Amino acid sequence: MPHFAALPPNALPPGYKHGYKYISIMINVPLYMAYLLRLVESKGATLLRMTIPTSKCFEYSLQHVVESVRAHNHDNNNNNRGNVAVSDIAIFVNATGISAGTLVPDPAVYPIEGHVLIVRGVARQITICKSPSGSGPAASERQLWYALPRKESHTTVLGMTNHEGKWISEPDPA
Repeated sequence: MPHFAALPPNALPPGYKHGYKYISIMINVPLYMAYLLRLVESKGATLLRMTIPTSKCFEYSLQHVVESVRAHNHDNNNNNRGNVAVSDIAIFVNATGISAGTLVPDPAVYPIEGHVLIVRGVARQITICKSPSGSGPAASERQLWYALPRKESHTTVLGMTNHEGKWISEPDPA
């Protein structure tokens, strides 16, 4: 990592024992995903959005994808592409989010609740901090908070993570 350095104790906020600085890359995900979609579509890819069953094994889920591709090709009179097999799928993007652990299955995959706010104005730098022990809402909780500048859109992403294993996908109005 370029220019990685530990910060001296006098450069740390009160309660912090360690801090580091370095040069890193940051990707504006909405812009990058739109670019990737345009790129793969220009190469002839077809985007299909669907709900994939996660109640069984991964092969079952992938077979569901194959059947959906067959149906799509048949509906669009692509008879030469109607006979699709699992081996014919070159790229399979798993964007299941919170359900990723049930698709594979992998009990080590679990959600971490977070809060994100996009504000006008660009932060001067990427900032990531982990709160000292005992400073979260519950005395034993630690929080990770961050400020991520998005120069292209003149905004900054402010965020915080906390509450490992919280499976609720609806936003918390509080």
